[in-house]
Amino acid sequence: MVQEWRRERHQTSGGVTEVARRLGVNKETLRNWVNQHDIDDAARPGTTTQDRQRIAELEREVRELRRANDILKTASAFFRAGARPAPAEVAAFIDGHADRQTDGRRWGAEPICTTLQVAPSTYYAARTRPRSARALRDAELAGDVRRVWEDNRGVYGARKVHRQLRREGCQVARCTVERLMRREGLAGVVRGRPRRTTVGADDHVVRPADLVDRDFTAAAPNTLWVADLTYVATWAGIVDVAFVIDFYSRMIVGWRAATHMRTDLALDALEMAMWQRAERLDGLVHHSDRGSQGGFKGFSQHQVVGASVDAH
Repeated sequence: MVQEWRRERHQTSGGVTEVARRLGVNKETLRNWVNQHDIDDAARPGTTTQDRQRIAELEREVRELRRANDILKTASAFFRAGARPAPAEVAAFIDGHADRQTDGRRWGAEPICTTLQVAPSTYYAARTRPRSARALRDAELAGDVRRVWEDNRGVYGARKVHRQLRREGCQVARCTVERLMRREGLAGVVRGRPRRTTVGADDHVVRPADLVDRDFTAAAPNTLWVADLTYVATWAGIVDVAFVIDFYSRMIVGWRAATHMRTDLALDALEMAMWQRAERLDGLVHHSDRGSQGGFKGFSQHQVVGASVDAH
C-alpha cells in the first residue's frame, strides 16, 4: 500500500504515516517493514531478510557447537579413558551437569545424550531402573572382601582373600574377588624386592642450572638439543641406549648403545652429535633430565665452546 501510494503520487518516499493511520498500525513498525522491503529489493544498502535468517542460523549452529564442545571436554575428564562408560555413569554425569550453561543456554539432558551418542531413553531408563542383582551382590561382597583384607593387615591378595571367604562359607568366584579388589583399590603385598631397571636421581648432587625452563621451542637448527636414556630388550639381553635430538627438526643427531648405563654412555652420544655438527654450535643449549647419567654426574663441567650444557 505504501508503494502504491508513492506510485500514484510519483514520489519516492512518504506515505508511511497515511497508510499506518488507515490500517491502525504503528507508523514506526510500518516504516521498518518498508525499509526492509527496500533493502530486499536492493533499493537501499543493508542486510536482507535472507541474510538475516542465514546469520541467525549460523549463530545458532555456533552456540550448539560451543555447547557440544564444552560437554565433550567435561565428559573426557569425567569418564575413564579407553572404556565406554556404563549407563549408570552416564546418568550420573547428566544429572550433575544438566544445569550447566554455555553462552547462557542450559545444557539439558537430551543435548548431552546427543553429544555423547547415547539414546535419551537409555538415560531415563537408567534413572528409573532398580539396581540389578549383580550390583546388589557386589555391594554385599565388597564389604566382606574389605573386611578380610583389613583383618589381615592389608597383605592378602585376591587369591588368599578368595580362600578365606570360601572357608567362611561365602560362595564367590575368584575372578569376582579380583574385580572387586581392583574396583576398591585393594592389593596384596608382593614378596621380594622390586626390580630396578635404572639408577634414580640423587637430589643432593649439584647440577647445572636449567637453561630451558620448560620452553621447548627452537627457531633454528642447533639451538636446542634434548637428550635422554632408555633400555631396549633384544635377543642378546637388555641394551641401554642414549640419544640426542635436535628439537628444531626432531632429528637424532647423536646416539650410543652399550650394556651399561653409566655417564660415558650419555657423554659419548653428546660427543657424537658435536662431532657431526661441530661447525654450527654457536648458541647451542643441550638439555637433559635429572638422572645421574643424563645429568653427567661428575662431568657437569663438560661444555663446548659457544654452547651451553644443562641437566635438569
